Amino acid sequence: MRKTASATATITLVAILTLLLAFFSAAPTYAAASWSVQAVDANALGIGNGYCPIVVDSNNIPSIAYTGYDKQGDLALVKYARWNSSLGGLSTQRITTGFVTDMALDSSNNPVILCGSGGLQYVTWNRTGWAFQKVDDGNYGVLAFDSNGNPHVAYTDSITVKYASRSDSGWTTETVDNGTAIPYFMSLALDSNDKPYILYSNPDLKLATLENSVWNIETVSLPDTIRGVGNMVLDSTGHPHLIYNRFVDYVSTIMYANWNGFSWKTETVISFQLFSSGPIGSLALDSLDYPHISYVDGVTLMYAGWTGAEWNIQTVYTDLPAHGPSYLALDSNRVPHISFRASIPGGGGRSMYMMYAVATEPVPLASPLLLALPLLLALAAITIGAVVAIVYAGRRKRKH
Repeated sequence: MRKTASATATITLVAILTLLLAFFSAAPTYAAASWSVQAVDANALGIGNGYCPIVVDSNNIPSIAYTGYDKQGDLALVKYARWNSSLGGLSTQRITTGFVTDMALDSSNNPVILCGSGGLQYVTWNRTGWAFQKVDDGNYGVLAFDSNGNPHVAYTDSITVKYASRSDSGWTTETVDNGTAIPYFMSLALDSNDKPYILYSNPDLKLATLENSVWNIETVSLPDTIRGVGNMVLDSTGHPHLIYNRFVDYVSTIMYANWNGFSWKTETVISFQLFSSGPIGSLALDSLDYPHISYVDGVTLMYAGWTGAEWNIQTVYTDLPAHGPSYLALDSNRVPHISFRASIPGGGGRSMYMMYAVATEPVPLASPLLLALPLLLALAAITIGAVVAIVYAGRRKRKH
């Protein structure tokens, strides 16, 4: 019995060592992807919030909506840029006076822009020109489409959070919440059942959902003092994910949080010394529900992608001082596309470059063996425990 137990123990330990050796030899080292970065427009507005949402259509074609600057008339302009393969870049066009707040694509891949221009305007492209509809008198809004292609808008005038939806009979608006100083930044997402989720501050971080024609408003309880919040997205199960900033002792930390059905799970993405107020970055989920984040670290544009085992942090752009907020979209190949602004040397700070960055490849996924590490360790622990028990039982039997 002693020889059998010893042989079993030896074989088991050899198997465990072989598994661990295979794991460490297969553990990937992530090289930084190369990025293609170009200036889209030298007349992006350098004052105000600087919202510049980016979307990628079903053909992986990117487009950006942003606020431009008419130097001659000293006017803010709503502008739109779309990738032009013959130019090898994005071509731009002026839409109207005002400022951009959000953009999304309808079911036909057409861009739809929300902008402030004599009220909150819903601007659609009809293949020949731009059409305008006034939603309400709000100053800032975000946009999403339901499964039937109908638009939904969450918006604010800095005091009231409102919600609007459009059907064949027109726009229907309702009040979600009242506050005292609601920032001009919020997120709207619809789940697979077209249930809306609205993330905003009042001043605590709030999540509002619509159930049976009643808005349920919950405080998002996170284990940190929040200094800034990014956007919210829903995963394939309808659970919300978001990013926020924790600022302690002059160190900023980007945190990633997701609701697992019972509580908020948080983890650290990256810490850095410099902090800029306002929206901290942009979050997107890929087809595996893995998070990807763009953000500005001081004056450097950065990207963080989850591999399945760890965060792959990459420097995207350092040539000129970058300014947030940045926006991130993923194409069907998991390749990240980012829009942001950059300072013009000697430009005086009013006009900025509108910038576009795209990675040459997606962030690599962790190897299956690396993802299976927790299971391997658990199996190893169980096996070792079983071997020890066999050896111990053999020794007790010999004593009797």
